[in-house]
Amino acid sequence: MAQNFSKSARTPAAILLLALPYAGAMGAMNVQVVRNDQPIAGATVCVGTTQLLNQFGQGTTNASGDAVFNNVPSGAVIVTAHSANQGAQIQLSPPPVVSPVAPAVRISLQSGASARCPATPIPTSRGIGVNTAVLSKVPPPKPLARPATITPQRAQHCFGALGAECGQIPIANVPITALCANGRCKVNAGSWEHDECCWNHAHGMACQVGPLDGVVNEHDGNCVGAWNKALDRLGRGLIWERPINFQTTNSTGVVVFNEYCAPRGTRIDAADERFCCSRRASPTVNVPNVRTCN
Repeated sequence: MAQNFSKSARTPAAILLLALPYAGAMGAMNVQVVRNDQPIAGATVCVGTTQLLNQFGQGTTNASGDAVFNNVPSGAVIVTAHSANQGAQIQLSPPPVVSPVAPAVRISLQSGASARCPATPIPTSRGIGVNTAVLSKVPPPKPLARPATITPQRAQHCFGALGAECGQIPIANVPITALCANGRCKVNAGSWEHDECCWNHAHGMACQVGPLDGVVNEHDGNCVGAWNKALDRLGRGLIWERPINFQTTNSTGVVVFNEYCAPRGTRIDAADERFCCSRRASPTVNVPNVRTCN
């Protein structure tokens, strides 16, 4: 769900996607979730305001209990985290530092706490997302000069992760914090499958002009399942983060397993066990249809 979006870099319509209605300087924040001073992997974390708890992003912690948010404003924000029946929430006014170097914010989960991030990462009508009802009324983009044929089998960067060309192209309804940045990429089972699908189907869903393929019907019906799967896994917080060399290219059309697989402790859908680095996963307590990579 990343590289094949690079075709959309030539399409202005695909850049009409992210708007952050919040004044002030933007920077990075690293949130670490702990329980009894021990890092918690797979916890859901969001940063936002009282009105919208995930206005500035939502994601899950990695094996070290960390989640990085790249577009946090310099004003007051609320950080919320939860895992199973434990939650926590803190208000930062202002955050300790807002800069390209992510400061650490530690939040400790408490049993029985009611604090929870929203069920979906970003509401499509507010915050960083896009109102799809409005998108449906956008007229088809004017034809642009394109090569006679688009060859999908070309070298790709960050192949398998979220965000075109290592996060350089925004995606509708996907918070910026879910994309690649600073040498790290977010990955899920759907983004993995979508990149491989678009390699073989240049005119597949979201393989040319991004999410607007679904609005202007500029796709051949391929890759719809992988695209929907990517959004489903993102919406449920079933993603993981990997350090990626943005200069490395992939000319095979197959995601490099050892570089993109889900580390131990990652929460995945029960059907996605094969994406674990160990290729094995165990049931997640009190979370139906979700497993944890061994």
